[in-house]
Amino acid sequence: MNHINDCKQEIELLTNRMSARTPILVIGAGFSYGALNGQQKPLPTGKMLANELFDTLLEKLPKTSSQYLEEYRCDRDDLLKTCNNIREENLVKKRDNYITQRMNGCHCDSNDYHMFVKRHPWKHIFTLNIDDLLEYIYESDPSQKEPNIHIKGKSQLDSEASFDLYKLHGSVRNPLLGYIFDSEEYREYISESAWALERFGQLFLTNDVIFLGTEFQEEDLLFMIE
Repeated sequence: MNHINDCKQEIELLTNRMSARTPILVIGAGFSYGALNGQQKPLPTGKMLANELFDTLLEKLPKTSSQYLEEYRCDRDDLLKTCNNIREENLVKKRDNYITQRMNGCHCDSNDYHMFVKRHPWKHIFTLNIDDLLEYIYESDPSQKEPNIHIKGKSQLDSEASFDLYKLHGSVRNPLLGYIFDSEEYREYISESAWALERFGQLFLTNDVIFLGTEFQEEDLLFMIE
């Protein structure tokens, strides 16, 4: 009973805060769980994607010694480590091609829980996801204005946009801007003092922040908070 009462109090607090002011929303991979890609396949979690990348790019490498392959196999559940191993084998371009195809054309049912996100008038959404599920959610509703999309440090300006959507790790709709999955990509992005990260820092100091579907594991997310 105490747990139920605590949940009610937390929900009441969240509702009151969201009514009093518009918080920032930060979205991670957990938000996209259950949606489908353009091939009608469920979107993977980080662990699932790491295993897929290992099976597709690393396990069948002919020039990789058995010692290295065993090390890669030990890392197969860890997306960051697997992507580091992919870079070690000079397979980043193939990784990007696979991820672009795997995470593109995302969609969900019209009454799916993912659709609830558009019920609140967000002003700023930051997402660590490269998939295009959020774009689909707003494009599928004629009554909704499409967001002003910022991909890493690049912007698509639209003065009539309903809100700002910051895609911190890249976007499958613009893969030429690159993705952020391995340690080198994290370091480069942070060292550039990317505008999107600076924007988050400014908003973080003056607004409430709601984290949905993510933990404090991504290096740039930790950097932003610190």
